[in-house]
Amino acid sequence: MIVLRGSLDITNLDDLKSEVVAIEESRVTKVVVDLHGLRQIDSSGVGLITSLFKRIGKAGGQVRVARVTGQPRAVFKLLGFDRAFDVCDTVEEALRRLGAAE
Repeated sequence: MIVLRGSLDITNLDDLKSEVVAIEESRVTKVVVDLHGLRQIDSSGVGLITSLFKRIGKAGGQVRVARVTGQPRAVFKLLGFDRAFDVCDTVEEALRRLGAAE
């Protein structure tokens, strides 16, 4: 699971990029991105999340986004991500949709 807090923008993408690469290299096929603590996202952050969906999907995996609120939720709605991606209200729902919940 990836948990994001604060802001996701051009000034702090490197850490998340490293995490995305590590996930891809570990061949993880089911990823939940928890955005509950994310207060703000810009276009570079959106691009990185989109890249995560594409990379994991290309490897046959699945990504679910959980707990999108505030400004990130508005951005997701504006861009149509709430329809294009599987956005869940809770982490538990995201895990269930991935088939990872027990």
